[in-house]
Parts: sequence; structure tokens; C-alpha cells
Amino acid sequence: MKKNQGIEQFRVLLAMMVVAIHCLPLHHLWPDGDILITLTLFRIAVPFFFMISGYYVFSDLATQNSYPARQRVWQFIKKQLQVYLIATLLFLPLAWY
Repeated sequence: MKKNQGIEQFRVLLAMMVVAIHCLPLHHLWPDGDILITLTLFRIAVPFFFMISGYYVFSDLATQNSYPARQRVWQFIKKQLQVYLIATLLFLPLAWY
């Protein structure tokens, strides 16, 4: 599937929003504005990432009901679960400490 240039540009903006959520760039200059802008408005970034990922992953299934497309989706889900489990196991000792 060919990637949409507008969606890719929006993903760059969303990535900057996620970085801002973690860095709180306006906190020292304008704490109330940081809460309003960064911690409230920028929270849309993560759900939009999920929607865009779903669009790219499942768009093949919407156009064709073929076995290879379903197999690719299951491989993608398995790979994501493996990464999630490994990251959880690596960071679990830090959470207990």
C-alpha cells in the first residue's frame, strides 16, 4: 500500500506532540499554559497513532479477503506482542525497585 503523504506529515506533528508531553516545554515559562496545551490538547497524539496504524495494517483486509493479508496481520500482532512482553520483562525490575 502506498503511504499517504498527508498522513505521514501528520505523524511527524504527532511525534512532536508526544515528545512535548514528556518534556513539558512550557513549564518554566507558563505553567498553566503547559497544562492547557501540552497535557490536555496534545493528548490526542497517541490515539491518532493507533488509528493511523490500524488504517495501514487493516486496509488490505478491507479491500481483499485473502489468506495472505490475514496472515500478515497475525504476524504483525504477534511481533508487537513479543516486543511488548520483552519490554515489560526488562522494565519490570525497575518498577519493583
